[in-house]
Amino acid sequence: MSVAADGELVRTTILNLLLNAAQAMAGDGHITVTTHRQEGMAVVQIRDTGPGIPDDIRGQIFEPFFTTKARGGGLGLPIARRTAELHGGSLTLECPATGGTVVTMSLPLRPSAAALEASTAQAQHESART
Repeated sequence: MSVAADGELVRTTILNLLLNAAQAMAGDGHITVTTHRQEGMAVVQIRDTGPGIPDDIRGQIFEPFFTTKARGGGLGLPIARRTAELHGGSLTLECPATGGTVVTMSLPLRPSAAALEASTAQAQHESART
């Protein structure tokens, strides 16, 4: 899977998201990272088993300088979202009823990778019909 992106900036963003997940669990839990392709996008999901984000502050977590940490500037998540958007993608966050937090970063595949994915899917579809 290949994306047209600033590799160092995306790497730093993912490391920051992993650090947030680890801090939210306070050393007790699991972090799962998965990747897949979806509709011409490379998708990275970071799922933790921490307490999740309280309903009353979820609307604020992407606002610059908002933080719940004693030590923190409140710029990590806004910068992470902006990084995804600047690359033509998105960053979303959800807190399942079962607990934890899931952060999903989607970035466009390189045109050649997306075209290959589309042609492969078309060929599979055509061979399934015959």
